[in-house]
Amino acid sequence: MRHLFLFWIAAGYLMLHPFNSFASTPQERQLRAAKHDSTRLRLYTELARKYLLENKFDSSLRYIKSGLQLATKLNITRYHCKLYTLWCFMARLEKQYDTAIKTGKLAIDFGKKNKQHIDVEYISYILAAVYNSKAYITGSKQEHVTAIRQIFENIRFSNQHQSFTHSQNNYYLLSSIYKDNGNDSLAYLYLAKGLKYSMNAKTPHERMILLSNYVELKLYQKRSDEAQTFLTQLLDFTPPKEDTEVYLYALSGATKACIKFGEFDTAFSIIQKIQQNAPLMKAMDNERKMLFNTERATIFLHQKNYQAAQQAQRQAMICATKEQPAFGDRLSLMINQQKLFEYQNRFQKALDLQKRIHAMQDSLTSEQFNFELAASEERLAHENKERLFHQQLKIQQLQNQRNAQQLKQSQYILRATLLILTLLSVVVIIIVLQMKKIKKQSAALKELNTNKDRLFGIIGHDLRSPVIFLQMSLSDVFRKIPEKYTELSGIVSEQIARTNSLLSTLDNLLYWSVTQRDKISVFPRAAPLSDFVEEALDWLQQSQLKAEVTVYADIDPALSIIVDDNHILVILRNLIHNAFKFTPKGGEVRLSASAAEDHAELFIRDTGPGFAGVVENTQKRGTQLGLKLVRELMQANHGTMQIESSSKGTLVKLSFPKA
Repeated sequence: MRHLFLFWIAAGYLMLHPFNSFASTPQERQLRAAKHDSTRLRLYTELARKYLLENKFDSSLRYIKSGLQLATKLNITRYHCKLYTLWCFMARLEKQYDTAIKTGKLAIDFGKKNKQHIDVEYISYILAAVYNSKAYITGSKQEHVTAIRQIFENIRFSNQHQSFTHSQNNYYLLSSIYKDNGNDSLAYLYLAKGLKYSMNAKTPHERMILLSNYVELKLYQKRSDEAQTFLTQLLDFTPPKEDTEVYLYALSGATKACIKFGEFDTAFSIIQKIQQNAPLMKAMDNERKMLFNTERATIFLHQKNYQAAQQAQRQAMICATKEQPAFGDRLSLMINQQKLFEYQNRFQKALDLQKRIHAMQDSLTSEQFNFELAASEERLAHENKERLFHQQLKIQQLQNQRNAQQLKQSQYILRATLLILTLLSVVVIIIVLQMKKIKKQSAALKELNTNKDRLFGIIGHDLRSPVIFLQMSLSDVFRKIPEKYTELSGIVSEQIARTNSLLSTLDNLLYWSVTQRDKISVFPRAAPLSDFVEEALDWLQQSQLKAEVTVYADIDPALSIIVDDNHILVILRNLIHNAFKFTPKGGEVRLSASAAEDHAELFIRDTGPGFAGVVENTQKRGTQLGLKLVRELMQANHGTMQIESSSKGTLVKLSFPKA
């Protein structure tokens, strides 16, 4: 029973379960209506699966043979692997092991020929399971060795093709074989490897088998607490109806592990769980009932509950008469019976049975020894092949790396050459286009300069002259307004201030255009600094009145500087006007000067919000053309300008050559 479940659960069930939906699909009708051979071939395969799932083996075999015949006729060999796999699976279920082995090998050959690696991995595991099943039925240790050889071949195939879909199944089967032959160390080593490939158990039956295997592994490792945790999860599991038999198998595996490692109380709790579950008891076939009652008898004997053990043993023996129990199962039945004979004081029968048990155990030990030798040879051969494969793989990787490097170098040289040629071509094209562009731009620039000169001529003469006339007219009107008309005087005064500001902006623009177009012409002369300050303040008188600020000028009349007259007036008008503009009403603007050894300094202080506040005051912020022009003119006159700003105001420091 164990070998059947290993075969069905881990392999066949995984393959067949997705085709449940075919049970209600009228494929026969589709087959009759099919017009293309490829469609018929697909339907033959689906119908073969469908009837195999329904245990209608004759119908399944009919469609398998029809499919193989059509696939051979059409020379579509990729279907051979699938169809021979179904045939192998069916032959295994009917215990036709030779047929299963033959068809399994054919499936592998066709699968490898067509590079159907996943299908090959699957049928290779099925073939190993067939060898294992045959070994259980025939009692041949050689078949176990053949199964081990096939499993090692499967593992190598998976490693070579990096496909591990059935790796856990191969390791589970390998573990089962070594366990049944008494080599626990290797059995649980391979079980642990199988569990590493089973961490992502998705289906309910995969999860149940995973939990059962963990219980057994943790008991072997003497980690009872961890084993109990996994067992609790298994006992609390509610399997789907179609997975009842799988759940029975998982619980049986956990029970056997508990008995094997002396956890009889735990084993008894599992037995009780099964007995209390009517669907589980109903799902047991004759062989499962035999194994279940054998386990019960073993537990009751340990508990010295001989009456219950006797009853369980009797039920197990009844089931055994209807079966051909495997060697290990027969031995368990005999050991339990021998203990019961001793309890019943039937010592002669107990002694006779004990002799038979010893003979079977001696035979088993001898067979296990022979098996171990043969299995060791297979294991060593597998390890040598694996070592050789990894060496060849490493050599191939090194060769691939070398080839890749050479190819990369060749590609690099080719790309570099192409890049250089492309760059040269681009450079030539760019030079040609740039020359054409420069030629066009030169002509356009010449025209723009002509237009610019004309525009500034218009600004300087046609626009500036009317503004000057307007300023003079407003000043004349302002002087003639009687004192009693204060409101009118204020309006005219404000317009005069605006006109002065506009005229100052025009002057700035004209000077700036000159600085950008030609070199600044400077005509310096020595003159008192105070004269320039007074003239600038007179010019900005209306702006001062509008700003409502107080001006304090303390300039020594004897302090003279060397500067261009027009330049100094533009500089002062811009800076003093800025001070007025950014000083709050009622604030102060102070002008003072000092003399050093070779230069004179003029200080303009205001009580405005400081430079940051000036920037933030968007309503009064201008284009800053004035400040740029001031810096240009100061440099042209060999002077310097520094601005210091704080929340208490701004200080502008101008330095001029001293006369």
